[in-house]
Amino acid sequence: MTHCEHILDEMLKTEEYYVKKLALLLKIKNRFAKDFGENDERVRQCLYGIETVEKMHREHFLPEIKKALSSESNKLQELGKLFVEFAPFFKQYGPYIDALDNQRATRAKLLESYSPDKHANICHLENISIMPLQRLLKYPLLLGELLKTDKLSQDDKSAIENAFNKMKEVSSKVNQGKTMKENKDKVLKINKDLGNAAKSLTLIQPSRYFVNQLGFFQRNDQNKKITVFIFNDLILVDKHEKDDKERLVQFCPFSDDIYFDKEKIENDIWLIKIEAEDQEGKEKSVEFTTTNDDIAIELEGIISSFIVEDDSNLNNRLSQDTTEQNQTEKVEERAINRKSQKLLKK
Repeated sequence: MTHCEHILDEMLKTEEYYVKKLALLLKIKNRFAKDFGENDERVRQCLYGIETVEKMHREHFLPEIKKALSSESNKLQELGKLFVEFAPFFKQYGPYIDALDNQRATRAKLLESYSPDKHANICHLENISIMPLQRLLKYPLLLGELLKTDKLSQDDKSAIENAFNKMKEVSSKVNQGKTMKENKDKVLKINKDLGNAAKSLTLIQPSRYFVNQLGFFQRNDQNKKITVFIFNDLILVDKHEKDDKERLVQFCPFSDDIYFDKEKIENDIWLIKIEAEDQEGKEKSVEFTTTNDDIAIELEGIISSFIVEDDSNLNNRLSQDTTEQNQTEKVEERAINRKSQKLLKK
């Protein structure tokens, strides 16, 4: 068996196995519906969208793979066309994958009613439920292996390359969607953790998502912790002492005229200051001190990337070969302009 034949055989056999596992997931959901009732909200949300995914593969995708691989002379071309044709339909995975992490607690609660001895398949739900995501990410890998095959005709290579690029794009979007959802969920968690300290700020916004956070102690004092939360449109600084329930929260929006400044006020202490105007034209600022050089440098890098990205959007994006020196010059130019404006105001 050649390398190409081996990959095609693996693709078919694993697809058949996958369809059986999809049927098992559907069977488990139907069992939940029978035991707890179809209208039970836990049942409705558990394995959400599995019916659509299972039907697509069982009735359409698997039969078409078998048909393509039965072709006498153009197997790879037919297979490539098939993946390109079905690529838009893989978006049906979206609701299922979105619900996969969110409903983990729901699934665990439902599983409490079943014994591992009597309901082995149901109790292995967590291992089986991840298979759709794994399968979606597997397709580009299999197609990539086909591209490594020696002596592919130009038509075969072109067809598989198109399929590979399409499925890579699909899997990338799924991962991005999953990551974006996780970052939006992170906003909810931060808002809950801050509690009343964030009352002056409506942290939860439809377009807001978490980007990064930096945590450190102020002037090496283990009792005074500072956490800098970075969102796509906001910087938030949370200052609190270990045994003190009171927390001081400062925030500053990202805007066109954002100003970042770091200054050594003592031998080992940086004063960090970030300023910008909000949508109403009011000046907002955050400032704090740190003895950690890495924190100062990392935060400056993050701010720099936002400034460059903002300008690139305004100018149909900067050239991809923009150098770090150009970025630094842009940040410095913004800082000079900002300082000039403050002097004029005075």
